[in-house]
Amino acid sequence: MINTDNIFEIIIFLGMFGFLGFLVVKALMSRMAVRIGFRNLTRQFRRNLMLGVCIAIGMVVLVVTTSFTNGMSDILFNKMIVYMSGHLRVDNKEYTSRRIDVIRDVPKIKQKIMETVEGIDRVEEEVGAFTRSFGNGKSGLLMLVGLPEGSSFYEDTDLEEGSVSDIFKPDTFPGMVLYKGAAKDLNVKLNDTVKLQFETIYGQKQVAQLKVVGIIPSENMFMDMAGFTDSKVLREYLNMRPQEAIGLNVVTKFPDSPARVIASANALYTALVPEAAGIKGDLVKGSTNISTDIFAFEVSTNKDAPALLSEKLQFISGRLDDFTSTKNGILLTEPLAKKLKASSGTRLSLSYQPKFDTDMVSSEVIVTGIVSPVEGFAEETAFANEEVFYKVFFWNLPKEPAVVSHDNALFSALLPEWDRLPRTPDSTSSMKKMLNLNKENWKGTRLDVSSMYETASAVIDIERGLNIVSFIAVLILFFVILIGVVNTMRMSIRERTREIGTNRAIGMQRHDVRTVFVFEVVFLAFFACVVGVLLGFAVMWLLSLATFDIPGNMFSMFLVKKHLYFLPTFKAVFFTFGVIMMISYFIAFRTARHAANLRAADALRHYE
Repeated sequence: MINTDNIFEIIIFLGMFGFLGFLVVKALMSRMAVRIGFRNLTRQFRRNLMLGVCIAIGMVVLVVTTSFTNGMSDILFNKMIVYMSGHLRVDNKEYTSRRIDVIRDVPKIKQKIMETVEGIDRVEEEVGAFTRSFGNGKSGLLMLVGLPEGSSFYEDTDLEEGSVSDIFKPDTFPGMVLYKGAAKDLNVKLNDTVKLQFETIYGQKQVAQLKVVGIIPSENMFMDMAGFTDSKVLREYLNMRPQEAIGLNVVTKFPDSPARVIASANALYTALVPEAAGIKGDLVKGSTNISTDIFAFEVSTNKDAPALLSEKLQFISGRLDDFTSTKNGILLTEPLAKKLKASSGTRLSLSYQPKFDTDMVSSEVIVTGIVSPVEGFAEETAFANEEVFYKVFFWNLPKEPAVVSHDNALFSALLPEWDRLPRTPDSTSSMKKMLNLNKENWKGTRLDVSSMYETASAVIDIERGLNIVSFIAVLILFFVILIGVVNTMRMSIRERTREIGTNRAIGMQRHDVRTVFVFEVVFLAFFACVVGVLLGFAVMWLLSLATFDIPGNMFSMFLVKKHLYFLPTFKAVFFTFGVIMMISYFIAFRTARHAANLRAADALRHYE
C-alpha cells in the first residue's frame, strides 16, 4: 500500500531542503553582495528590529500552537484512544438466548486482521466489564479492564503509589490499579479492597473483591473511570474461555493518518466476508450414525428466505410450513433419509466435535420433511431450522465447518456465521447504528469493524477545531509578515536610491543589487526565526509548569498529570521555519526587482 500522506510530506521537505540549499549556493556565488546585505542589517536598526520582533513573535506562536496540537494528537491517539478501542476495532454482537458482546473465535479473526491490515504494531484482546464498585463508604461506576502481564500500558504508566507487578502476585484478593480520581471517589487507598458487581458474558451476576496495589496519577476525566487488573483473573470472573474476547483492538504504526486508518478498516471489512454456518457432524437414529453436512436456513429472521425455499426445494414428504414452525426441525435429502431410515416425525440426535473443547455437542432434532438433493450441496445433506443452530453452533463453533459456494442459489437463505454491520463515517452514525440494532428483531451474530476516526470522531473534531484555529492564526501572522517585509523594503529602497545609483555607476550589476536587498531580509528572517524557536521552547517550558486542577472539565482530556502537554517535533519546527524563510525570500525578491531595475542616472538624480 502506498502511503500518499508520507509521499506528500517527503515532497514538501525535499522542496524545503532544496530551497535552503539554493540560498546557500546563491550566497556563495554572490559573496560581496551578501556581505553588503548582512552589513545593512544594522542600518535602520529600529525598523529592522521591529520587523524582526514581529517575525520572532509569529514563530513563537507557531511553535507553541503546533507543539500543543501535536501533544494533543499524541494524547488522543497514543495515550487515550489506543487503550479504549485501539486505532481499529473489531467486535461482535451475539444474540441467541440473550445479548452478548463477545468474539467466539479470536484466532480466526486475528488471522484475517494480520493478513489484511498493514503496519500493525499489535493486536490486543479486550477483556473488560462495566461494574458497580463499592469502596469505603462510597460507591461508583468503574470500567474494569483486564490487561496481560506484558501490556505496554504498564510500561508507559508511572504509578504514584504501589507497583504494577503486585497485580500478578498471588494474594488473598487479586490486585488492581486505580486512577487517583477513581480511588478518591471510592474513598480507598493503597492495600484497601474494592467490591465489584457485574455480569458475566452469559448474564450471570458476579461479585468480586480486588485489592488496590497501585495508584495512577489522574490525567483526565475519561481515564479516571477505569481500573486495571490481570486479564486472566478477569476472564475467570467473566466466564470467558481463552479463545474469546469482548473485542479486538488493533494498534497501528500510523494513527495520525486518517486516510490509512480508514482504508485499513474498509479493507478488513471487505475481508471479513461471512461463510454459511455449517457443521460436519453426525445424525444418529438408534444404532445408525451417518456423518453429513448440516446447514441452517434463516426462516424467521430472513423475510426473503421462505419464498426462495419454496421455489428451490422439492419436497418429497412434509411441508415447508412444518419446517419453519418447528424450532428443532430438520430437513433431510432423500439419500440421507434412506440411510437413516427416517421419515417425517422421526427424532434424531445431532452431534459434532467443537473447535475449542473435547466434549461432543449434542442436540435433539425432529425430521419435518424430506427433499430431493439440492444442487450445489452433497447428496446427503441436512438443513436445520435456524433455532437449532442458535442453541449449539454459535456457543460451540465446530471443529470441521461445512462449506458451500457463495454462488449457490440458496446461499442467501442460509444462516451465515456472522452478519457485518454497515460501516459508519462518524460517532453519531455509529450510535444510531447501535440504537437501530437494539430495536431490530434479530438473532445470530453481527460483526462490527470500526476505526477511531468514526467511534471517537467527536473527540477528534475538537482537535481538528484547534488545528483550524491554529491555521487561521498562521495565516494572520503570515499576512502581517508580508506587509512588514514589503513596507520595510520599499522604505529602504526609497531612502537608498542614490546609493543604488552610485553602486550601479561603479559597475554593480542588477542581480547584485537585487541580491543585497533580498539577503538583507533573508538574514533578518533567519535570525528572527532562530530567536522565535528558542523563545517558543521557553514559553512551552513555562506553560508546562502551570498546574490545572479541573476534574470533570472537558479540557482535562488534553492535560497530562494536570499539566499542559507540548510535543515539539523537528518536522513541525523545520516546516514552520522553512515557510517563513520562503515567504520572506519571495516577497523580498519581488520588491527588490524595483531597486535592481533603477537606471544609474535616474537614481543619482533622486532627491527626498
